[in-house]
Amino acid sequence: MQKRLKPLSSIPFLAGLTLLLVNDFILKERYHNFLTGKLSDFAGLFIFPFFWNVVFPKNKRLIFFITVVLFVFWKSPYSESLINLFSYYFYPIYRVVDFTDLIAFASLPLAWGVLQLRTRSLNFSPWLSAGLAIFSFCATSVNKPSQTFEQPQYVLFQANPWFLDTLVVDEGMRVFRQNNLIAVEVKNIRIEKEPAKDDDFHKNLILKNLSTSVLNLLYNSQSQQLREPAGTNKLSIETSEYRDIANFTGSKLDGKFLRYSNNGELLIDGYFKDGVEDSIWTIRDSGTNLITKKTFVKGETTQIDTFQSEQLISSESLNTRKITIRNKYFHLGILLALLIATTTLIVRNSKVTDPVVSFSLIYKFILAAVLSFVIVLIYVLLCWLIPDSSISLFDLALICLCAVILVMLTLGIVKIKKHIDVILYCLLLTLAFTWYMEFLNLKQLSSEKESSTIYPYNLGN
Repeated sequence: MQKRLKPLSSIPFLAGLTLLLVNDFILKERYHNFLTGKLSDFAGLFIFPFFWNVVFPKNKRLIFFITVVLFVFWKSPYSESLINLFSYYFYPIYRVVDFTDLIAFASLPLAWGVLQLRTRSLNFSPWLSAGLAIFSFCATSVNKPSQTFEQPQYVLFQANPWFLDTLVVDEGMRVFRQNNLIAVEVKNIRIEKEPAKDDDFHKNLILKNLSTSVLNLLYNSQSQQLREPAGTNKLSIETSEYRDIANFTGSKLDGKFLRYSNNGELLIDGYFKDGVEDSIWTIRDSGTNLITKKTFVKGETTQIDTFQSEQLISSESLNTRKITIRNKYFHLGILLALLIATTTLIVRNSKVTDPVVSFSLIYKFILAAVLSFVIVLIYVLLCWLIPDSSISLFDLALICLCAVILVMLTLGIVKIKKHIDVILYCLLLTLAFTWYMEFLNLKQLSSEKESSTIYPYNLGN
């Protein structure tokens, strides 16, 4: 068996497997776009038949045929019922219904041709690569972010009188039926990708089309019969933990909202306007008499005040997305000013007549490694000082790699007149990296703001 699995240690298979894992767990999270979406399909359709042909070497044509059939079925709407059942009873799996993914079949001739060749194998355990391959086949369809709602959220639908109450809901939702009205409580919902910033603005984008997203997650053929109710409705919704009194206009919450405990104590008092929170919300904890007041402006939290025994114990102001974007421009301006100042110092030092500082080749390698580490540390410090900055391991690894290359080029090309210039170049690179990452962050925040639409969600996405 060890000998049969040896092709799983070959360079082509390991390259395809590495590409699939890196794309699904790093690139998709950071750069969710058309390229990263298709890359997984191409890499997956290369290693999938490759893997099973190694396990069952006498069934090559059958394996490639089954691969084609399974991929077409997986990417078609016909697999939805099977996916729904598996997601409900075993583990949630998702996929996108997109027939343009079929262009990934171009990987199959490549996989067929590589299997015909005797490729070089690396000193890598085939059992480990087999385990990673199976993991990649399963993991590429299960890692999806979700949006959690802190305040209560419901959507309302109207059903036909003969509607069968057999809806199966996604995790994070509950269904309540009153006559011909069906209210769905939504505590969290899956979304297509991580937001530029996990704030109330992003939450509001999701709430705009929450009813459509919920319909996509109701596992029943009759869910297509549900529709938006006309006019206004007031419902009293009782659960085992609390009783909610909610007002709706159409499918959206609109108006006064109250939540009571089973003992009749008022827990939450607030208002909705067109599906998003509005005005002041009061949240009570009957056990400790702790009261939190949240001020909302068009669904975005601007102030949180906490009281204990009617005494204010803490107060926090929060930025809306508009203010966050404005602040980002200010941060970029400060970083640009520091970049110009550092560049000016370097230019001024280059004009002095001091002899050039020379370094040996070994010392340059050591210095490049040390300075790249220093650049990453300074970058982390700057991100900690700059509000609303995000750091990922992928960013740090990319910056460290670029820093090593750029420091080596600087030491090899630039004539350094003073030892302090080494520190200045290090600072210059750090400021340049930070400015670029903050620019990307601003671009993501602004593009999400300008689009004013939620990420389109289809079941299996």
